[in-house]
Amino acid sequence: MLEPGCPRPRYDLIAMDTQCRESLQLIWGRGEPRPAELDQEGARLIPWAYEDEGGEVL
Repeated sequence: MLEPGCPRPRYDLIAMDTQCRESLQLIWGRGEPRPAELDQEGARLIPWAYEDEGGEVL
C-alpha cells in the first residue's frame, strides 16, 4: 500500500503520484487513448498500490 511521506521511497504516495503522471503523459503523447472520464473537471488518477515484482501500479 502506498502512503504519503513513507520512509521507503518506492511506497511514497506523493512520489509515486508524480512518477505515474509523467508516465501517463508519455503514454498518451504516443497515441494511447486517454480515458474520457479524465476530461471532467477535477478528475484525476490516484495510485493507491504498487506491485513489487512486476512494477504494476493500481
